[in-house]
Amino acid sequence: MNFKFLKDKKNWEKLLFVYRHNKRNNLIESQYRGTTKKIYGFYHAYCMCEKWEKLVEEQLEHLVSSGLYDNIDCLFTGILISQKDMEKLEKLLSKYSKVKILYTDDDSSLLEFKTLMEMQKKSYEETFFGFYFHTKGITWLNTDPKIYSVGNSWRLMNEYFLFDKWKLAVETLQQGANLYGTNYQKIFNDKFRLIGMNFFWFKSDYVANVHINREISTPTE
Repeated sequence: MNFKFLKDKKNWEKLLFVYRHNKRNNLIESQYRGTTKKIYGFYHAYCMCEKWEKLVEEQLEHLVSSGLYDNIDCLFTGILISQKDMEKLEKLLSKYSKVKILYTDDDSSLLEFKTLMEMQKKSYEETFFGFYFHTKGITWLNTDPKIYSVGNSWRLMNEYFLFDKWKLAVETLQQGANLYGTNYQKIFNDKFRLIGMNFFWFKSDYVANVHINREISTPTE
């Protein structure tokens, strides 16, 4: 660790920001009394590396164990996968009746964009509460176990607030927020705003009116 970094108190906020807890969370969660709106999940799965099924199954099992799966209407899924693995995919997903495949494609350069665009398209068509997540860190699974371990910890933290705290998320939206997630930041002189790891809840009418930047090109994780 770079200890010179820690000597400057201005950096403490950057280091600890994600661990701060909103003191109103418990109160907001306790006010949840259900919702009349449909709840849709959107899942981007990158399945073009070895052992991809390990992470995909782990994420789907977490969705179920959190209780969120039983309360959603559909889990729309975009999948990047080679044709040779389609049988394996079909077998894995056969246990989850609420999964609806939006598309499968073997073009890894698509990244998450196609799934995000399908999510926005659905937001034009219906009014709902939705959440988005993806196979964060999957390309590290086989290439660098140490980096995967660190990235996996971040993924699990985000899944905790996305899945396990779903009542808090829905109630936050019902009380007026457009988005819900962890580590919300403003960067580049407030030109861009982001939510940690791109795991988030949203209102469909908000997503219907945002610009999804398809110009950015980064390696798939």
